[in-house]
Amino acid sequence: MNIFFIPSWYPSKNNPIYGTFVKEQIELLAQEKPDWNIGISLWGQGDPDYMLWVKDHLFNIIKLGHAKRRSFEKPLSDNATQYFKPCLTWTRKISQGNIKGLFQTNEHNFNQFRSKVGQIDIIHAQASYPGALIAEYLSQKYNIPYVVTIRMSPFPFKEFLTRHGKLLKLISYPLKNANRLIATSHSLQKTLVEYELSNSSVIHNPVDTKLFQPIVHNSPGIQILAVGRLEFQKGFDLLLQAITKIPEIDLTVRIGGAGSQKHQLKRLSQTLNIDHKVEWLGELSREQVAHEMQHCNFYVLSSRHETFGNVILEALACGKPVVATKCGGPADIITEENGFLCESENVLDLANYIEKMCHNYQDFSSETIRNYILTRFSPKAFSENMERVYSSVISGDSE
Repeated sequence: MNIFFIPSWYPSKNNPIYGTFVKEQIELLAQEKPDWNIGISLWGQGDPDYMLWVKDHLFNIIKLGHAKRRSFEKPLSDNATQYFKPCLTWTRKISQGNIKGLFQTNEHNFNQFRSKVGQIDIIHAQASYPGALIAEYLSQKYNIPYVVTIRMSPFPFKEFLTRHGKLLKLISYPLKNANRLIATSHSLQKTLVEYELSNSSVIHNPVDTKLFQPIVHNSPGIQILAVGRLEFQKGFDLLLQAITKIPEIDLTVRIGGAGSQKHQLKRLSQTLNIDHKVEWLGELSREQVAHEMQHCNFYVLSSRHETFGNVILEALACGKPVVATKCGGPADIITEENGFLCESENVLDLANYIEKMCHNYQDFSSETIRNYILTRFSPKAFSENMERVYSSVISGDSE
């Protein structure tokens, strides 16, 4: 099978964590399906060198020079190749952010991949914009089916809605024309139906079970871990407030990540007089995240909304129980054998379940938690689900 991926988000030298999970999933799929050929289309997604801003006149001139760089191809693995051709993008208010340039760039990458492997069987866009729009263009021109994995959190972003609450055409058109939409959770699938997008299958994200695995470790005191972008969506302010509700327990909250709320959250921990209980780890590599999860007692996800919640899988793969909010995706993951679900944006409920976990985390079986992940969220399970959807789309069947 020959698959052409169009990721809306993808890591780059200047933005190494942008879309890391997309790259990891493609890598895992390539490992599980060595007989498949995979092409990945890159144009500088999320890289500041290829994004023009209205006020950056001098830097924009420099970036025009970057756009003249040569295209190249680079192997991701034995059967997966990255095809790069630079393309400048800017605000969608002007020529839809250079969507025509993106069409041409991705068509170039598409043809480079096709010249290498022959007929392409399916196009897979990762995220709704601009990936789905590009996939629809190539699908129509070359008569190849396409699927789209929805990754907006929450879906849809407000910027993709009309003043009447309807999806903008640049989102609704390619999604409605897709041969299949892939939702990462049942809550997301339900939301898609509310926007009249009914042709979807639920395929949960996988976790790298080789990187994230249990180790025998006894930490001093109670070590709680939370990792993510330091943004409003992730609810770290709620977590800090919850900690103030359980002063009688000796615990440490280790928070990993970077974001626009970094200084605001640090000030909040000082204002709440809990800064002695909070350790700020900064931005972490994937290996550092695995290390932190292996050495904590349990993990907390305090998000206001999540289409899925990959970090929960990573903690569970390390055999750690989880406290998570009912913010969407976690409902598909958390069971009574691996953690607790609490009400979203409810500080008192979050505090109650953190306190409960502090007293009960040792009662959870690391082996049971790990086996649950291996059964449902391993790369093998993910690749088999993807193969089922690809085969169904290619053959013209509907689920």
